[in-house]
Amino acid sequence: MMMVSGSRRVSVGGSALIRWLYVATGAKVPYIREGRSNSKFELDGCIRELRKYRRYDYALEIIEWMKVRKINFSLRDYAVHLDLIGKVNGIAAAESYFEGLLPAAKNHRTYGVLLNSYCVEKMADKAVGLFEKMDEMNMISKVLPFNNLMSLYMRSEKPEGVLLLREEMKKRDIQPDTFTYTILMHSYSRLNDIEGAERVFEEIKRENAKVCDWTTYSNLAVLYVKAGLHEKTELALKMLEQEMGPRNCEAYHFLISLDANL
Repeated sequence: MMMVSGSRRVSVGGSALIRWLYVATGAKVPYIREGRSNSKFELDGCIRELRKYRRYDYALEIIEWMKVRKINFSLRDYAVHLDLIGKVNGIAAAESYFEGLLPAAKNHRTYGVLLNSYCVEKMADKAVGLFEKMDEMNMISKVLPFNNLMSLYMRSEKPEGVLLLREEMKKRDIQPDTFTYTILMHSYSRLNDIEGAERVFEEIKRENAKVCDWTTYSNLAVLYVKAGLHEKTELALKMLEQEMGPRNCEAYHFLISLDANL
């Protein structure tokens, strides 16, 4: 429960500061406005939870309050700030903020946030242009920028673009993650190439088993359902049952819903 001590500092126990009660009521914002002392840890936690529940407007207000008062505003905070500006005020505002950043703050994090924003908004030309600029600046060494572009191509009904990006990842020896594999499987499905999706599944088991979990089998099962391959669907569901834990409610709900459609 939230308490206010004699020093007017917000005092909390455990994770009480970032409970949904704060998010729903906006209680944190008035406390900040009233000038009470809040640690960076508390504020970061509050912003993180507000973003989780998509209360971007409150999160933006808090981080802007932090910046004005110079509360240990780190390079990572600039990326969070940029993301929130884009979500609340739009791409144009995010671009303006990015252009005004100091050179030190224009790093892989802020470039990555801007790239993700372009991809979400399906601004293909700007996304590809920024990706290429990041590549020239040696900022494309991780899987995330590739995942962003892959998601853009899927949103834009260009699944073949996903396959080209995967080949580029192989050339650079950039390892895919669970999200990459999910997009790959769905891109093959969009191209009516179930065998291609199955090859991706076999690659996961053979080369990257650590990213293979119940969601991998669920994706395969969904693709089989869409293709009308009922026997293969049942086999994928059996593998899913073996993979999911006994207390995985999300997996069980998925299994029940898919079983009902067979």
